[in-house]
Amino acid sequence: MKKRVFQLTAIASLFAFTTNAQRIYEFEGIAVPVAPDPGFEWKLQDDFSDDFNYADGLGKQSPLFTSKWDDVYNPDRDFKGPGETYWTTENSAINAATDRLEIRATPRTLDGSGNVTGVNCGVVSSKTKVKFPIFMEANIKVANVENSSNFWMLDEGGFNEIDVLEVYGGSADDFFSQQMSTNFHIFNRQGPNGPINVDNTYQAFFQTNRDIPNYQTSNTGFWRDDFHRFGVYWKSPNEISFFIDGEPAKNGNHFVEGRLASLLDGSYESAILQSPIPNDGNPPIDKGIFQNQVFRDVFMIMDIESHHARPISPRADLEDRIKNLMEVEWVRTYKPVSDGTGTSDRIRAISFDNRDTFIPVGESEPAFSLGAVVPLNITYATGLTGAVEEDLTYVAVQIRQLDENGEEVNTSEFQTAIPTEGANQGRITYNYAVPTTFPNGTNIPTTENLPDGHELVLLMFMSVNNDDAFANADDTIVIKKGRTRAISFNNRDSFIPSGGALPEVALASEISLDVTYASGLAGGVEEDLTYVAVQVRQVDAAGAVVATSAFEEVVPDTAVNTNTVTVDYTIPTNFTTGADNGIIFTEKIPTTENLPVGHKLLLLIFMQVDESSTGFAEANTEVIIREEGATLSNTDFEINTNNIMVYPNPTYEFLNIVGAFKSWKIYNLLGVEMVNGTDSQINLSDLVTGLYYIILDNKENSIYKFIKK
Repeated sequence: MKKRVFQLTAIASLFAFTTNAQRIYEFEGIAVPVAPDPGFEWKLQDDFSDDFNYADGLGKQSPLFTSKWDDVYNPDRDFKGPGETYWTTENSAINAATDRLEIRATPRTLDGSGNVTGVNCGVVSSKTKVKFPIFMEANIKVANVENSSNFWMLDEGGFNEIDVLEVYGGSADDFFSQQMSTNFHIFNRQGPNGPINVDNTYQAFFQTNRDIPNYQTSNTGFWRDDFHRFGVYWKSPNEISFFIDGEPAKNGNHFVEGRLASLLDGSYESAILQSPIPNDGNPPIDKGIFQNQVFRDVFMIMDIESHHARPISPRADLEDRIKNLMEVEWVRTYKPVSDGTGTSDRIRAISFDNRDTFIPVGESEPAFSLGAVVPLNITYATGLTGAVEEDLTYVAVQIRQLDENGEEVNTSEFQTAIPTEGANQGRITYNYAVPTTFPNGTNIPTTENLPDGHELVLLMFMSVNNDDAFANADDTIVIKKGRTRAISFNNRDSFIPSGGALPEVALASEISLDVTYASGLAGGVEEDLTYVAVQVRQVDAAGAVVATSAFEEVVPDTAVNTNTVTVDYTIPTNFTTGADNGIIFTEKIPTTENLPVGHKLLLLIFMQVDESSTGFAEANTEVIIREEGATLSNTDFEINTNNIMVYPNPTYEFLNIVGAFKSWKIYNLLGVEMVNGTDSQINLSDLVTGLYYIILDNKENSIYKFIKK
C-alpha cells in the first residue's frame, strides 16, 4: 500500500494529531454491510477507527496511535492474560512498510526440554469505551500458530463480552484452524473482574466457505491464508448480528453434544449455549432479562492469547516471524445518527407483540397462570423530535385488579423489564414471573374467583424523562390456576444421622431418593418434561465447579409431568467431568474428610423442561460422603501406559486398535456409552462429529481420546 508522505517535524506531528477526525481512511470506499434504521445514517467514530497509515513514521509513538489506543489490556490492567498468556507491549507494533498493526506470539518460558510453557502475546485496546447502537469491523489476517487470534469487546468489570473473531489459526487440528467462532459471554462474577461463578457462553462456528451448511474439510480453507473482514452490529442489548467479508454470517455450526446445530447466524437471539451444559446443575441464565444481556460500555480489543487447556505452539512456530503474526489492516466503527430528513422522528410507543399466543382456543383474552414464568415480546421506543431524544426511565410490568367502576383494587409488585441503562428503542423478550400475591399479602385471585364486575389487567408500560410521560400496552387478561415448576428431595432428612446436620452417604452405596417433581402449568399450557437427573459434584470455597460425576437420568421425557417417584441411585466412586466440561475418568470422588479446605460435595437432583436452556428446577443439597468397602484413596492413574496404539486421530470413519485387549467401550463428552465391541477395527460412521473417549477392558489406565470428523 502506498504511504502518504509529508515532512516529519514536531509541527507535522501536532498537525496530524489535531486533525485526527479529518483523516481520509483507506476503508472509506467500503460500504457498511448493514443499513441503519430509516431516517438515520452511519457516522464514523474516529476514536475507534484506524488504518494505521501514519505518515509521521512514529509507529506506536505517533499521536495518531496514542490518542486512540493503548498497547495493554485496558479492561483489567492487572490481568496477565488467560491460560499461558503473558500480554506484553513488545509484541505489538505498527509496520511502516505495510501500514498494518502487527500483533505477535513469541516464547516466554521454557521447560527443561526446551518446550514452551508460557507465551508472550501482543494486545491493543481502545483507550475509551463504546456502547450500542454501533457497527464495528476489522480487516484481519490471523496468525498461523496454535494461539487464538481475536477481535473482541469487554466491559471494565468483565461481565459482558462479544467475540467477533476467535480462531486458532495455526492449530494442527483442521477442525479449529478451518473454523472461527463468534461468542457471547455473560459472566456471573464475584464482583468486577472477580472470580467467575458461571461463564454463560453462546457460540457459533463459521468456515471460510459459508455457502455450505455443515463443516466439511474438503470444501473449506484456512482462515490464516488471507485477510478477512469481521464485523458486528450491536444494535441493542439483545440485537447483535455478525458479518463476515461484508455479508451477514450464515451456515454457522454448533458442536456441543446433545445440541448439535447448523444453519446458524450467530446472532444473540439465536446463539446456541455452549456452557454451562444443561445437565451440569447450573441452570443457564434467562436471556429475556435485561441484566443478562450485553448492555455495558465496552473496550475494543485486538490480541493473541494462549488459552487454558489448549495446545501451546511449538517453539519453532512461535519464533517464526511469518507464522507468529496477526495483522490488522484497518478497524472501523460507526454509529447511527439522524440523516436530517426528519423521517428519523418517532412517536413514543410500546406494544405487546405476542399477545395472541397466550389466548387459548375458543377464548378472546390472554390467559396466564399464577406463579408461571411467561415470555412477553415487547417493542418500545421513546419519542424523538428534531434529533432530541426522550430519556428512557424504565419499561415495567405489573398485574392490577380493577372493580366494576374501573377503579384500582390492588396492584402487584413493580417488575422492571428494562432499566434506565437500556436502549431508547428496541425489541425484547422479557420472562415475566406472574405473581401470586399483592404487596399487602392477599392472594391474587384467579379470574373465576373475581367478584362480579371485577377484572384483571396486565400493565405493560414505559416511562420517559423521569416519569414525565408514559406509553402503555395494557391488556385485560385471564388468570387461571397454575402450577409452578418445582422439584423436591422429600426424604433428605432420613439420611442425616442423629446429631448431624447434613445427609451422609457412602461411596458405591445404593440409596433410595424420594423425589417429587412438577413441570410448570401456565394458562392451561403444560411445560414438557425433558428429564429428572442425579449427579455428584465437588465445588470449591467460592462455589466454582471442580468436578462432576456422570449424568444419570432417573426420570425420562416419557414420564408424566408431575409425580412422586422413588429413585434407586448408586453413589459413584469416580468423577467423569472436570470444571472445563472435559471428561477425565481418572479422579476418585474424595470423601468429605479428604476434601481441600472450603470444598463441598453436592448431590445434584434437577429437572429440565421444554428442552430449554432456561427451564430448570433443582433440589440440590450438600452431602457428606464417607468410605465404604475397599479402600479407594489411590487417585493416581497412569493414562495410556499399555503397549497400545489407537489410530488415526482425528478419524473420519474407522478407528484401529493395535495391541493386546479384549473389549472396548466408546463414551461421549457427557460420559454416556455410545457403542462397545471387541473388534480391532471400529466403524464410526454412526457417530456424529465430536470428541470421544475409548476405554479398553474397562481399565482406568487404558483411556484414549479421539476426534470423529
